[in-house]
Amino acid sequence: MARDEQGLSESILAAMADGVIVTDAGGHIVYVSSKAEELSGYRKEDLLGRPVEVLVPGALRELHERHRSGYVQKPVERDMGSGLDIQLRRADGKELPVDIALSPLRVEGDLRVVAVIRDAAQKREDERRIRAQATLMESAYDAILVRSFEDGTVFAWNQGSTELYGFPAEEATGRVVGDLLQTVYPEPWEDVERRLLEEGRWEGELTHVRKDGHPVVTSGRWVLLRGDHGEPQAILEINRDITAERRSQTRMAAVLEVAQSILAGHGADQVLDLIARRARELVQAALAAVALPDEDTESSTIRVAEGADAARLHGLRLPHDRSVIGRAVAHGDPVVVEDLASEPDASPELVQTTAIGPALYVPLAVEDNYLGTVIVTNPPGSRPFSQDEFTVVQLFSAAAAVALQYTKVRETLDRMRLLADRERIGRELHDGVIQTLFSVGMSLQSTAVLSHEDEVARRLQDNISTVDQVIRDLRNYIFELRPGILRDQGLEQALRRLADDFYRQTGVATAVDIVPEAAIRVAGKGTELLPVVSEALSNVRRHAKAETCRIKLSSPGDAVVLEVEDDGLGFDPDRALGRGHGLRNFRERTQRLGAELDIQSTVGSGTTVRVTIPA
Repeated sequence: MARDEQGLSESILAAMADGVIVTDAGGHIVYVSSKAEELSGYRKEDLLGRPVEVLVPGALRELHERHRSGYVQKPVERDMGSGLDIQLRRADGKELPVDIALSPLRVEGDLRVVAVIRDAAQKREDERRIRAQATLMESAYDAILVRSFEDGTVFAWNQGSTELYGFPAEEATGRVVGDLLQTVYPEPWEDVERRLLEEGRWEGELTHVRKDGHPVVTSGRWVLLRGDHGEPQAILEINRDITAERRSQTRMAAVLEVAQSILAGHGADQVLDLIARRARELVQAALAAVALPDEDTESSTIRVAEGADAARLHGLRLPHDRSVIGRAVAHGDPVVVEDLASEPDASPELVQTTAIGPALYVPLAVEDNYLGTVIVTNPPGSRPFSQDEFTVVQLFSAAAAVALQYTKVRETLDRMRLLADRERIGRELHDGVIQTLFSVGMSLQSTAVLSHEDEVARRLQDNISTVDQVIRDLRNYIFELRPGILRDQGLEQALRRLADDFYRQTGVATAVDIVPEAAIRVAGKGTELLPVVSEALSNVRRHAKAETCRIKLSSPGDAVVLEVEDDGLGFDPDRALGRGHGLRNFRERTQRLGAELDIQSTVGSGTTVRVTIPA
């Protein structure tokens, strides 16, 4: 009977889904179930009689022996999954995560320890994944929330949601999310719901309102969660803040529009009106105005205004003395006002004309050149402008200032066209318009790099090309050369282009020998050097009957030497003085350069025109 009971017990143990190993008081294995064989990779006969530590990772065996000795002294039951991280060392040397339950058993007075072993690999992986998901949700930068499909009640709200919307989890949980965040959908809710039910997901841009009243634009990715029977239960929302990105795109589009207006030749008033309108739209303000400095520099006058009471503000004079606009002008820094009506140094002329609460005063300046002030306001009681709104207006105003500077310079140039002094006009063109156009081009290029919209970037590039063409034409006029020569490519390229054109026109083979360092050292004097070369080539064409010609630019010592050589007929310089050959033109141009002119020529041996420019 006892043998039958033992056989029955072993059959039960063998049928268990978990492995079973039994040891005696000395830790030697006396029983191994078939499942234990499977888990350990050992055959039963290879384990029987061996210390149980054969199944313990080597680094832990000594510690396990001490624990086992203590257990024998005070044997107690230990439940499965007791929180211990246990590894079973398999026959192949690999370690398997397991859970082990221990039970002491007395057999004819002798202690036996029954270990029930369960494979915990999948459990550990599930736990790891759950922990990772929980950590990811809690630490995610994006707002992640779960709400009821039926009524929109929030029942999960991560830290990212708190940071984005300003509501802590305890305040958001249990609230209807649409009411809490004042959600504005890009399409009717019925369409959103239909797509969730049909496709199981929805994506789109949403506008929410933070706890502090500031709007935020988010990119939403939602997933419908269903129950065991397929019924819709909840919506998992992942909302990413794209407010700054959208404002940046809007700002770049506004800058582009201002640049296009300038390049289209619109007048200053039209450009200013556009600046005010776009500044107001960027932050959805009630009113925006642009004030320009008066001639006495002690006050500014509102030139254009857009929005509420705009007509009443046109022509309003704002003294700088002890005023908010005066602070902005004096320091060149933007001023943020939470409530202009209660501001001690608010301009009474302004607050008595229209009701103003929060306000931004942003100077329009290029370096130290103050051009005006952009004023953006909202009605009394409105929320203050946020840091993001302040930043977007400031960045837009910086770009608008460059545009305004160009408009002013262009108007100045229109007046200069009436003047007869061509040298002064050329100097003003070079130092004023070209530099301003270059600044506009660089600003447009920076904006194009930041743009994430292909169409905006393409249109910016078109305008950059237009600016480049304008600069090329202006430089051509300044240098008194025909418009085909591209001096904006640099002095070296311009000299090579002159040589190519000369060869095509005359058939005279023309070599160009330029030391790059020399070209760099006199790059700023190209305006004077190019006409010298042009005059020399003109003489070769008209008088020399040469077969070859060479243009050379070198830098021996501290000086830079420009030479134009030909193998033509030559002439006697002493007899030619005052009798043509462009010698007077050469001397006048080299004098303006502060350079030394040396013309060497012998009848029948060609001519060398050498201009030495001191360092």
